[in-house]
Amino acid sequence: MSKRSERVGELLREEINEVIRREINNPKLGFITITQVKVTNDLQHAKVYYSVYGTEKDKKETSEILKASSSFIRRQIGGRVRLRYTPHIEFFYDRIPEDASHITDLLEKIKKNKKQT
Repeated sequence: MSKRSERVGELLREEINEVIRREINNPKLGFITITQVKVTNDLQHAKVYYSVYGTEKDKKETSEILKASSSFIRRQIGGRVRLRYTPHIEFFYDRIPEDASHITDLLEKIKKNKKQT
């Protein structure tokens, strides 16, 4: 990834977060965080990675809402960010925060077991 695509990815991450928080009014939308946006070097496509705090049902509903709202989000981004072309947006669930939390929990259990023995 080039420096420019990294900068555009960070800008898109911030703007997509704002659009989701302020303009998508769906009560089924879970507590979502945009963790990363990877933009191709030609700035035509953006992979948006997100995490959701909640149950599996919350995660599934959030995924469906994001996919259904992707064209709306793209239009909103097009009006906010000055780019020749607004990238095509695809959403992907990011398991890294969830996995990191699980690993931390496991390490804490190991630490407690060592103290007990």
